[in-house]
Amino acid sequence: MYKALSKIVNGLVFILLDIDLNISFSSSFRADIIPDFIGYIFVGLGCKMLYDELGNEGLKHASFLAYILAVIEIFTICLPFIPSFQHSHIVSIIAMLINVVAYTFFNENMDIEGYRKDIGRMASVTLLVFAFLVIFRQFEGNQFYGGALLIVGLSVIITGITWFVSLNRLRKSFEALD
Repeated sequence: MYKALSKIVNGLVFILLDIDLNISFSSSFRADIIPDFIGYIFVGLGCKMLYDELGNEGLKHASFLAYILAVIEIFTICLPFIPSFQHSHIVSIIAMLINVVAYTFFNENMDIEGYRKDIGRMASVTLLVFAFLVIFRQFEGNQFYGGALLIVGLSVIITGITWFVSLNRLRKSFEALD
């Protein structure tokens, strides 16, 4: 259990840690020291290990979705080199929605004592609301849109960090057992 949770936690660190190399090939491309697709691969491996241990199908689905997100991330790294592609925001929205589904599969199938499903649910809901705010950009002219985007964005960050800390505590609780 510890090894699986360690892979997931380390993968999330890789995904969330965006240290820019300050290499720019175009206005929409930036290179990270650790590309996000590596983090998604770690998360996928960890979810697969948890599935092998717990047998919950949702963890297998979460693993599969993490691998899909890794492929999408590799695709988005290549986007600036495709001059005729004008819809990178659509790819980002699709990735965000897949993230919500993957988090939900993971969260609802983590039947481990000490895991806080309530925090995971809140992280999924705030990410979903944020995704829909980004999708419906036609409301940008509305005086409340910017404020709503800011509040929901901060909620995503706060609940995401809280969920990450909770998951890391759970991982540490299994350290002595493995």
